[in-house]
Amino acid sequence: MTYYQYSENYPAWQVIKKAKSAHHDKLFIMEVVPGKINIEFYFKTAEAFQKRGHQIIFITNNEKIKQDLLARKFAAVNLLNFINHLKINQNLDYQKILLEEYNIASANKIYFSQNIKKSYKKHENPKYQVLTYLLGMRIILEKIEPNCAIIRRGGEIFKKAIFVNCQKKNIPCLIIGACPLNKNCSNITDYDLQEIDPFVYNPAAIKNDNLTCAEAIEEITKNNNIPIIKPKGLKKIKILFKQLSYSNAESFNEIIKYYLIKFREVIRSQITNMFYYPSIKESFTLINNNRFIYLPLAFKDEWRMIARNPQFYYQEFLVHLIAMNLPTGYKLFIKEHPDHLGNISIPSIKAMRRYPDVYFLNPRLKNDLILDKCSILAVINNTSGFEALLKNKPVIVFGDGFYKYDGLTVNLNKYSDISGLDRLLFEAINFRPDQKKLLALCQHVKKETYHFNYRDFIPADADKMVEAILDYFKKKNKI
Repeated sequence: MTYYQYSENYPAWQVIKKAKSAHHDKLFIMEVVPGKINIEFYFKTAEAFQKRGHQIIFITNNEKIKQDLLARKFAAVNLLNFINHLKINQNLDYQKILLEEYNIASANKIYFSQNIKKSYKKHENPKYQVLTYLLGMRIILEKIEPNCAIIRRGGEIFKKAIFVNCQKKNIPCLIIGACPLNKNCSNITDYDLQEIDPFVYNPAAIKNDNLTCAEAIEEITKNNNIPIIKPKGLKKIKILFKQLSYSNAESFNEIIKYYLIKFREVIRSQITNMFYYPSIKESFTLINNNRFIYLPLAFKDEWRMIARNPQFYYQEFLVHLIAMNLPTGYKLFIKEHPDHLGNISIPSIKAMRRYPDVYFLNPRLKNDLILDKCSILAVINNTSGFEALLKNKPVIVFGDGFYKYDGLTVNLNKYSDISGLDRLLFEAINFRPDQKKLLALCQHVKKETYHFNYRDFIPADADKMVEAILDYFKKKNKI
């Protein structure tokens, strides 16, 4: 029995039909969500694909973005608009359908549920909403029949609906992410739910080019004054209001609610800075006068946590475990993610501060300075792990960072092994990364990095990105 219905007269089908009928070699789809990226970047990206004989259809979750793209004669479909017209039988076991059709079990509910809370089509059953996103995207993909999907790194359910369906239909799906090298580099990789990170590598496969590890590190960072891109500080309030025209909310009340939440985070970050975090000067004194393990907190609502490491979603527990097993003479220093100040609740901060040898650092203190002084870095899967390896620091990896490899890092291989944390900490004290494996990692990162910046709008970067995507296909023989 068919458990859903949709209209064959839906306007978007005509847009798709017209785009498909245009002469092209390959047909791509690319997601577009509201955010920092200038809409002009997508205009230039579409032009770059068309200039090379390819066609692109944009999938968005925002009606204004869709209309802007259509006004410039580019094909665009609004997924949220479509699923609001999608009719699903309400008397079904949604979990059973998710399990049978998408292999999404109840154990993976955090994978979607954190973003469901912020979704825009309200329903009392989150599993129903997950199903509408997945099913809506499946129908759109069946109509488009693309050769490839392109998404930017992110954790929204909208993006997950794209790559889950691409995987189901064996459609190549590329993810474009910011590179840990510098702001003018980006990564392109196949998106696989089992092997989700860009840097899948074989440390044994080292080029015989007589390049030492130190030379490799110098080479991959030589175009950047600061070896690794530094996170920005607290976003200015005006940025929030600049995004107002691209708000996902469908009513004025929803817009107000959205900005009240953002405003609350700004206020919370100011309170924590004033009453719970030391100044930059005090933080600098702390790192200079102590032996310490450094734990940079991850942004808990991004895809690296929700999708890949939900077992560490509540980082207070990890702080508790490390604090209870600290080696003699060591302290634990914690720093909130500087791009997401206010994301940690004040009760959580109080809970983490209650241990005698646990200290918060000012979030604006540069990561580079802390890594220089720390004895051990502890991470879930943060990019800081890669930075620390470049400084030859011992790194304990609790999650699945791309740099996690035996001999390169000290690893928690199974969550059930967390009871042996004291042994991991003791092992890390005298551990140093294997230089041969570190060289392999550096070479891999360099090889898989392309020079374009999709965040700060420069027209030439759209051309560079399209060239990089096509080059990736050529190298990987994907389509």
